[in-house]
Amino acid sequence: MRGFFKDYSNRVALMLAIGLILIVAHYSGQPFLKYFFVPQIGMAILLGVVLTVVASKWKSLTLGSKTIWIPLAVIAGSAVLRLVIQQDVDTLAGALFMSSMFGLYVISRQYGERALNFFMPVVIAGAVSVIIQAIVTKGGENAGIFSEYATAAQFLVFGWIVSPRKHQWWLASIVLMGLFCTGAEEAIFYVAILGVVILIRKDWGKKILLPIGILGIVILIATPFGLTQKLYSRGVDMVQSAYVALTDKTLSPVERDVLLDEATNGRWTNGWRLHRPVKPLGYGVNIAQHYKTIPHNIVLLVIDQLGPVAAMAWLAVMVGGLRKTKWAYGFVALILFGVFQPYVWTKMAPWMWAMTGAAATSQVSGYIFRDVVTQQL
Repeated sequence: MRGFFKDYSNRVALMLAIGLILIVAHYSGQPFLKYFFVPQIGMAILLGVVLTVVASKWKSLTLGSKTIWIPLAVIAGSAVLRLVIQQDVDTLAGALFMSSMFGLYVISRQYGERALNFFMPVVIAGAVSVIIQAIVTKGGENAGIFSEYATAAQFLVFGWIVSPRKHQWWLASIVLMGLFCTGAEEAIFYVAILGVVILIRKDWGKKILLPIGILGIVILIATPFGLTQKLYSRGVDMVQSAYVALTDKTLSPVERDVLLDEATNGRWTNGWRLHRPVKPLGYGVNIAQHYKTIPHNIVLLVIDQLGPVAAMAWLAVMVGGLRKTKWAYGFVALILFGVFQPYVWTKMAPWMWAMTGAAATSQVSGYIFRDVVTQQL
């Protein structure tokens, strides 16, 4: 252990990991909330690490592929450009935050992969806590050690994908059990789409039988006790509402919108709409406040805060990550997170920048379940 801390890279990676994990610890009932907020401590740690590393190692830092760093620079630059049209504290804070996120990307090219690997023990603890809560409460929405169930679902998926690649095949079993027990409709969406991606990439082998088998056993045990029904009764109702809305031709536009709102938990007429006129540079970065008109979709959210050019740049980063790195599952996950929730831009914002930096230099296999020997890279 003493040798671990003597290594500069290990110290940087550990501090980055602590910051990246603490930023999502949004607990309204947090002790001493009047004096400090845990996510602010996490953000302070990240900013401190970025400044320290950039100041001391700037000669060895690189930007990487233009298809990735230029879109990231466009996003950060859009926040800085807002200072030209609006000079206030909030705009300055947004510019400094986005600039620091670009710095996080740069240093994560050297230290990010090691830092993200530290997510694994928290993922295991989090999944176990969700499972225990689901057993105790016998259904409902379960978050375990996380602040709420949607955050739990995203943390488990992201933490699994950034854990050491050699452990991901068996870790998937624990994550799937945790996701099942969250009762989050989003969890089904994440698993379904990632499952399709696995099939498209032909990422299968004997190892994939373990998570599939364990999930099947969990469902077989939970269903007779009514746990499955209690966890996902709302999800079934949402699917039924969507089916009626899309197939019943006699519905009026208003009736169809009501059903689609029920199917998307209010997002159809609220979260998936822009409630303010589009501006070239948006209305300013706001990651701390869940304001009334905040879009629950990543593209619309970036348009709202930094304008359409920044939104296109965000999509370009995702495309660049899918094409230029071996972390396809990570970039697919970030896109999925942004479909229903704003978190990937708000309280989990640093995750994208850190993962993109780590993925850009990672040399690990791009597969999880497929035998490395048989891969056609």
